Amino acid sequence: MSAHTSSPELWKTLTSIEQISPRGWPRYLFPFELGDDYDLKEVTRVLREGWSATCRRFPILRSEAVPDLEAKQGGLLKIRELDLEELKTIQPIIVKDFQAPGAFATFSELKAKHFPVAALDENVLCRRYTWPSPEDRLPIMLIQLNFLRGGMIINWNPYHAVGDGQTFFTWTKVWAEECRRAQGIPITNPAHIPDDILTDRAHVLKPRFPGPDHAGKLENHPQYAIMTDPMKQLEKLLKRDGHAGQIFYFSEESLARLKQDAYPLNPSEDEPSYISTNDALSVLAWRSVMAAQFPLDEIEGDPITTFNIAIDGRYRTQPPIDPATLGCFVMFLEVKVSLRRMLETEDLRELAALLRQAILAANDYPGGLTNDISALVDSLPHVGLIVPGAFLDSPGLGCSQTSWAKLQLYGLEWGPLLGHRIASIRSPSCGILNGMQIMMPTLPGGGREVLCGIEERCLERLINEPLWRKYAETR
Repeated sequence: MSAHTSSPELWKTLTSIEQISPRGWPRYLFPFELGDDYDLKEVTRVLREGWSATCRRFPILRSEAVPDLEAKQGGLLKIRELDLEELKTIQPIIVKDFQAPGAFATFSELKAKHFPVAALDENVLCRRYTWPSPEDRLPIMLIQLNFLRGGMIINWNPYHAVGDGQTFFTWTKVWAEECRRAQGIPITNPAHIPDDILTDRAHVLKPRFPGPDHAGKLENHPQYAIMTDPMKQLEKLLKRDGHAGQIFYFSEESLARLKQDAYPLNPSEDEPSYISTNDALSVLAWRSVMAAQFPLDEIEGDPITTFNIAIDGRYRTQPPIDPATLGCFVMFLEVKVSLRRMLETEDLRELAALLRQAILAANDYPGGLTNDISALVDSLPHVGLIVPGAFLDSPGLGCSQTSWAKLQLYGLEWGPLLGHRIASIRSPSCGILNGMQIMMPTLPGGGREVLCGIEERCLERLINEPLWRKYAETR
């Protein structure tokens, strides 16, 4: 028996970081090309059997989040495993058939246009809305299989508070393997799921104290804000209408040019001498979204724009833990700059250097950044009061970014009945979150895609923003 099934306390209890992670479902859309003569019932059988086997290996997937009414701290959640009758009520997997002529675009039509998110209607393809209503149950996973002529689109909705890109990849890797097994394919090289990726959660459930100088003080973490009226303060961010998602493609050549253009020249001793491609791409997205929302000649005064970028807390934990440890380890960094100063130049070097400095500071944080933010969360009267600062003015002067780079789905083999490999990674037409930019995994043929979330009224300006167009191709 593995630790995944024998140590329920390690997955039924949420860490402090998970308690402040997004309590919603990122609505992934995964297209698969199946051909013109596929058997819907057989494909469904394979996916259901594969998912059931995956849930046996990760019982959290057949669970739900519920309020922890025994906790002294306000707003805490815990995990409750569901019985068979409850699972029948929730229906983890449902099926929608859009194969009739005119019911939906064909797979080949979508593929020819690189699966444009504008064509992926949330009201048709998605199981539910991102954010729950007060009366909603909080199942850890909800799936909708959308069958089209020539293929299918899986709407995969994991509850974000218990997982991030790394964990989602681990779950999906096992699901793909179990789908091959359900097709009768011998598994000669099974996915290795070491006990450490669960048992190392113990170091985060009861993290080492960061030390008296960094004992969870809010002033040491300006990237977070404490709210007094969350529903009112997050009203813009959570608004259901008026925002759009758009995919942009960056070739390997354009990424190389971008990194070179943003690379530091003659840095001083206190400035970074190196930036990553992701640094350059991140600040380009930040600046471009701001340029689309705030034409320079319309800016009044000298407002400040805030950029929050998600980082992986696994690498900022003391003692070190397995880099694939299960759970949600999403934490944020912050960079602030004058909006006017940002938009008066197309030089990205200063922005890239500021971002790299923030990342280096997080890497070297005394006692571990994850440990200290955990101490901060534990000191709050209610965990629902803390939020990344940029969320308070998004869309607006706040801009945020996360990465799906670790969701390496393109390399997974699903077997011939499912078309072998995933064709793309997409969101519905509204994007994931208004003001949120998402860095996609490297494509099989090279290059990267970025999913931008922006107000509909600003989308055309983003598409035509000169600096953005220098590197990006609209898809």
